[in-house]
Amino acid sequence: MNAEVDLNNKEYMKERAETAMMIAARLLELNYPTEARAFVSLAARIDFNVVQIFSYGSNIKLRILAANEVVLHTRRGKEIGRPCAILGSAGPTLEPGKEAFIRSIFDQHQDGFAQFRVALPQFSGLYGNYADAEPNEGRPIKVLLILARYINAHPGFMESDIFHHFKNSPAQVGLSTHVFEADALLYDMPARYPFKEEEIAEARRKLDEALALFQPDVIVFEGNFFPTDRTVNPSWLHAARQRYGSKIVAIVADCYDAAQDVYGAWAEASDRLVIFNRETTYTHTSGHRGKAFVAASVPFDETAFAVSDGDKNTDMVIVGHNSRERGDLLAMLQAYEVPISPYLHSRLSDNAPDLQEYGKLLRESRLTYNTGRIHGTSSFSVLTGRCFESILSKTVLLEEVGSGITDYFLPFVHYVPYANCTQLVMFSQFLLKNDDYRRRIADQAYAWHRQRYTPRHFWGALLKSLGLPSGLPKTGARAGVAVLAEVGAG
Repeated sequence: MNAEVDLNNKEYMKERAETAMMIAARLLELNYPTEARAFVSLAARIDFNVVQIFSYGSNIKLRILAANEVVLHTRRGKEIGRPCAILGSAGPTLEPGKEAFIRSIFDQHQDGFAQFRVALPQFSGLYGNYADAEPNEGRPIKVLLILARYINAHPGFMESDIFHHFKNSPAQVGLSTHVFEADALLYDMPARYPFKEEEIAEARRKLDEALALFQPDVIVFEGNFFPTDRTVNPSWLHAARQRYGSKIVAIVADCYDAAQDVYGAWAEASDRLVIFNRETTYTHTSGHRGKAFVAASVPFDETAFAVSDGDKNTDMVIVGHNSRERGDLLAMLQAYEVPISPYLHSRLSDNAPDLQEYGKLLRESRLTYNTGRIHGTSSFSVLTGRCFESILSKTVLLEEVGSGITDYFLPFVHYVPYANCTQLVMFSQFLLKNDDYRRRIADQAYAWHRQRYTPRHFWGALLKSLGLPSGLPKTGARAGVAVLAEVGAG
């Protein structure tokens, strides 16, 4: 009876777990790491919270064991926490032999690239040479962008990166752009943010006014939602095309099979659907596969990430939504004393950096890491915008294997892949110690992007696919951009 009472006593269990950790610490002092790991595992079975606390402790050897144990208990622990058969175990510093081995990996890839002995990424030429087409000497093509300013069309969330980049990049390449902030018309989620019926009606009236006034050649709208009678919908798009002859382009950011099939909801009404992922059945099942415009990324406002000499004053940074086990990877880096500045948030406006702050954090950092793994899937990963933002910032990207980055960039030449926590730690240590390698990768990735994936490439190829003149005005020409809010705009 007493034992049963003790086992249900939280304080007693906590003391047992702490005792196991103290034994593990003593075993480490005596150079018995295997036995120490067994006691850390025992402590986790008794009281997992105790091990989590020790993963941030001052005893570095014990902290590393605790952090590894914590990761093994996460959703993907057996995957990202497994030992690395190639590099062996990591430590708080990079051993000379392992540093030499890692250098040989980098050198092999770099030499192959320099001597043209590696195959180009499969889709490195997806935009063709449209960026170099003869300039369009006629009037600028007019583009009406219908976008939600905020994530989830909710003012309590941070400003959407899609809004910012699609708002700014067309005008930067010479297109005449009107942006309509359509939060009230794009996501019908009254349980999350209930727009009033009169606000929706006023937004629709102002959108119709903007359409009649601007008479765009192209309407680009955010289509990452299911349409209803309260939103922009296929009927409205058909009417706009019939009245003004506008081409219709939907942006479907989350077009993958683990998400809902909104591609099919917009396919019939659209001339093109911009997607950022090839690994989906939705384009086929919609019956409109030919309308898919698969882009490498959004057309970034590159000025947000422009780097100046002397910008790099932070070793490593992670900025983003606290999801996809980013926090678990962060804990491992911190346990091994990799210097990293974390800025994980929940996408709310009161705790997330705005784009200007975000760009500054990336520009100032030498390294960052990323994962595109989608929750609820066993292995599916997406190529996220952070990959391109890092490259534009000349910040070396460490990207978890599995995303589509290999379609556009070369590993160990333009970015550094990692398959588990051990590789992430040791590759980070190597790059921070060998700045010449870091600089070379950053410069190569930036130059590669400039040659293939700029806004000029994106917009030129998209216009060509729509049967419109793809020759954009010469660099430096800039058409006007007007931003119209759906509520309160004059």
